[in-house]
Amino acid sequence: MRSAGTSTRKRGPRRTLGAGSVGRATDASSRRRQDQVPNQALALCDIPVTLKGTGFVLLEPEELIDSRIGVHDDNQFEVKLDYAIDPTGRRSRYVVETYLFLPRSLGVDPHSYRREQFYSDIQAYIRFKTPTISLRALADEGNESSPLNQMLELMPTIGRDTAPDLDGGLGHEVRLFGCLVKVGVRDQVSVLRDRVAALAGHAQHRPVLVEDIDRLAIRLAEDVSAVLERFRGYRADFVLPRRAAWIQELFAYADEFISLSVERYFTRFIAALDENQAVRDACEAGRAKIVERILAEQAHRKGAGYDSIIDGVRGSARYVHRNSALKKFMSSVLFLDMTKQTVGRRITNIGAGIAAAVAMLFSTVAAIWSQNRYGINSYPFVFALVISYVFKDRIKEWLRTYFNQQFSRFLWDYSVTIRDPANDAEVGRCREMFSFTDPDSVPRPVYDARHDDATGVLEPKSKQEIILKYVKEITLRGRSIAANHGRLLDVNDIIRFNVSSLLARMDDPVRTVETFDAKTGTIRPVTCPKSYHVNVVMVLRAVSGPSSYERFRVVLDKSGIRELHEVGHSQGELEAPAPSRELEVAVAE
Repeated sequence: MRSAGTSTRKRGPRRTLGAGSVGRATDASSRRRQDQVPNQALALCDIPVTLKGTGFVLLEPEELIDSRIGVHDDNQFEVKLDYAIDPTGRRSRYVVETYLFLPRSLGVDPHSYRREQFYSDIQAYIRFKTPTISLRALADEGNESSPLNQMLELMPTIGRDTAPDLDGGLGHEVRLFGCLVKVGVRDQVSVLRDRVAALAGHAQHRPVLVEDIDRLAIRLAEDVSAVLERFRGYRADFVLPRRAAWIQELFAYADEFISLSVERYFTRFIAALDENQAVRDACEAGRAKIVERILAEQAHRKGAGYDSIIDGVRGSARYVHRNSALKKFMSSVLFLDMTKQTVGRRITNIGAGIAAAVAMLFSTVAAIWSQNRYGINSYPFVFALVISYVFKDRIKEWLRTYFNQQFSRFLWDYSVTIRDPANDAEVGRCREMFSFTDPDSVPRPVYDARHDDATGVLEPKSKQEIILKYVKEITLRGRSIAANHGRLLDVNDIIRFNVSSLLARMDDPVRTVETFDAKTGTIRPVTCPKSYHVNVVMVLRAVSGPSSYERFRVVLDKSGIRELHEVGHSQGELEAPAPSRELEVAVAE
């Protein structure tokens, strides 16, 4: 059975600052806005730890890169990287190296799987990480950072003829509010579900912990009710006849999205609670509050005439489509625009020019020599010119190919400009490169991480694998981001890998094996699954900082992804760095 829900949360290197490090100073690089809550425990307790005199929360110690891995669907797995931004620093720079170890039997090589195919198989998004603000802080009328209070200030500026503006102003605040509520509910439900799972078989001996779950569930339901009551209290202001039509639609989209999010995560909590009868029996009050909120949201959407109502097969299909559309609309407030362009054109053009010059030099010398040797009006002279032209053409092509191959070792494949759509300002850049790597060129720590679970010395030698290497370097302008987004500081880099291209040459997903049955004394066929293991090692580091090595395994068969699970990880410095691409030249900037 496929482990579609598998998700692994990884930890990157701890912040180590010094000369040449990403941050300027330890306190400057570990700050966050005071209205943000640094972790799930504080999200439940509303106790921010502030750095006196700065207005930022001090997270000590803080990590520069945090990664999460999971299965997106049957053909795609997803890596989400969280980059911590220094709001006082000019630039923060990170490098992610991904090594994919593929079985040789898949038939992947530089001829069958070109660079263009790899980039068509990955999909990348860069977005702001949703800030963690407690639900009570969102509903607090004295919290100036709450989008609810920002809406009140912006509402008088909206009239009948106001043009739609989703990237800034009211459109930005409403959509950000929806994302904050969703994340707030999701994180707290996740904490509750983990606590319920931890009490499996121990509920009777942990009455205090069970009571904590009941109280937290009641408090969560009350906090959600308070947030929704305040937000929906603005409905009359949004639907006034003097408001533009898009303002009314904006409120409806946000209201429906929040309602669906609350119902979805509350339903997951009820499902987890009902799996543990002892905990459920002791948490009747909390369960009743959560169920009451679920039923209230279903009734609210029906009363508002929203499409996201489940009633039969047709209703289910409409529900899924509507839910997906609302999610894309609301979360788009966090996404950054990316413009990709090929790099190295100037260098490759120089190489092509050198090749043409050498070829022309050969042709000219050959023409002069043949003229002096045979005379201009002779058949040998004409024959020599034809031969020199043939060699000229080939020399030009050979040299151009040679220079391209040599330059490609030092040049990135693509350069991506990252822009903030809210103000059309450039907030960072990203560079990417892909290559096939020889096993001897793999850094020792990466090799050790790949074979960390080997049962013997010979096992690594017996594995015939093709190694793909994908490097991504991202530079973010922390000071520019902080100046325009006080609440949006950290950045998510989402990389989605599609494995469909690897499935074509796989065997059938099951294989019949004949075995001797000792009980019956006969030969009987046994059906065994046939799978392929793709091992992935990721090296995460902030430039000039320590490295973290993360490994996971993707189990595939001809039907797609069957499993994804963590194998192991470690931290340390690279002993044998990967081939350098430090040739800094003017490349199509």
